[in-house]
Amino acid sequence: MRELIGADTIITALVEPLLAIVATMLREFGLLTKHVLNIARKEQVRSKVEEQPGRGPVCPQIFNKAFSPL
Repeated sequence: MRELIGADTIITALVEPLLAIVATMLREFGLLTKHVLNIARKEQVRSKVEEQPGRGPVCPQIFNKAFSPL
């Protein structure tokens, strides 16, 4: 992106903060993904739910919360 902007200071002033935001969001999303995967690995129901096609690590968490006793 910086190569496309070149030496235009006005566009650089507008785009630099947006690029910083995107970089931070991607980094935090990566950390969140690791955290969810660590939680999902510890779940007992995980293997049974994830065996079904199209299921990921979040499905067992939703399943456990939906059917757990209060």
